[in-house]
Amino acid sequence: MVHIVVIEIKNPTGLVYKELLKVSFKVCDTFLLVVRKGMSKNPSINIVLEELKPFHIKIKDQSRWPGTTVYSEEPAATVYYYRTESDALDILTQSSDSLYKWLQPYLPEDLSFLKEGKEWLINTSHEKDCVIITNDKEDIDKVLKIKGLQHSLRIIK
Repeated sequence: MVHIVVIEIKNPTGLVYKELLKVSFKVCDTFLLVVRKGMSKNPSINIVLEELKPFHIKIKDQSRWPGTTVYSEEPAATVYYYRTESDALDILTQSSDSLYKWLQPYLPEDLSFLKEGKEWLINTSHEKDCVIITNDKEDIDKVLKIKGLQHSLRIIK
């Protein structure tokens, strides 16, 4: 029987944040950022999006992304999808020192990761909620080896 493990992450900052992103870049092939429509935007959002352009996969107007569903007639946000390449990692770690600082108006929101098209690290910044969902033992081991990471585990059968 395959067990799915949910790793609940508690406010990764500083070196823990950087290590979590390094692991996410090793495990996943895609990351995404969200810009909500109808919310104020500081020019710093556009700077980050411009720096990430070389890693761009696609841009979609959506009302659903990992961890969030907005019920509205029109798409609630623009979701930017990127390849997990080392230069993109540098941009993410230089732009913020905390997973939960990915929040409008200063940065795009909800930095999250996909592994082979499936949600892997799901981050809802304004809720300060982050989980990793996987059934891959190697992924679990990599995450749990991050020194200083505060977490809890749940197993779903």
